[in-house]
Amino acid sequence: MQQAYREKRRSDGHLYYDATSDTDLDLKVERLRDELAKLRSAFETWQKEVLARLSITKDEIRELAVAGR
Repeated sequence: MQQAYREKRRSDGHLYYDATSDTDLDLKVERLRDELAKLRSAFETWQKEVLARLSITKDEIRELAVAGR
C-alpha cells in the first residue's frame, strides 16, 4: 500500500522526494524549508501588489460612480 501511495504521489504532480537515510531526509527537509520561505515571500509580494491594484481600482470605480450621478 505504501509503494502504491508513493507511485501515485510521484505521478500526480505533488512534490515527492526519496530519502536514502535519516541524514538525507534532514537535508531534504532543510532545502524544502528554504524553498518554501522563498515561495512564501514571493507570494506575499504578489499578494500586496494585487491588493494595492484592487484598492486603486475600487477608488477609481467610486470616482466614476460619483461623477456619473
